[in-house]
Amino acid sequence: MAGKPSRMQQLINHRLAITMVDGRQLTGQLLAFDKHMNVVIADTEEFRLVSRKKKTTTLPAQEEKRTLGLVILRGEHIVSLTTQGPPPTDPSSRLSMPLGQGIAKPAGRGMPVAPAGLSGPVTGIGGPALIGIPSEFGLPFRPGPPGGTGLSNAPPPGFMGQ
Repeated sequence: MAGKPSRMQQLINHRLAITMVDGRQLTGQLLAFDKHMNVVIADTEEFRLVSRKKKTTTLPAQEEKRTLGLVILRGEHIVSLTTQGPPPTDPSSRLSMPLGQGIAKPAGRGMPVAPAGLSGPVTGIGGPALIGIPSEFGLPFRPGPPGGTGLSNAPPPGFMGQ
């Protein structure tokens, strides 16, 4: 059963001015909210009063503006919400940034691939062969190829109690 939409539901896509606990004011388009009054705002701009001090006098407060873009704001930091304007008539005008190509590509993050010289020995090439190792070392015994490789099945002298 679909009930009557709440007042907040009616404000989706409207331009809002949000006053925060610390005195800052954010303006932007409301995209989403939840039961805790956490909000998602697009095209957000922040306005705050900054007081400048000189060595002997305090200058009057100046308002600073900064563009934030997409913001997720926690509900416990909100003091008030006021509407500044209706939703845009053209849905594509909501985005202030141009749309991209729409192609997902890896960003090159993560562990870099080691250069060929630093990757270590490859089994059978340049590294010790795992042939003819007795089961005392925890590996199953595998006899070497016919003709022998010069490796014996016995551990080196003085190793493993000898």
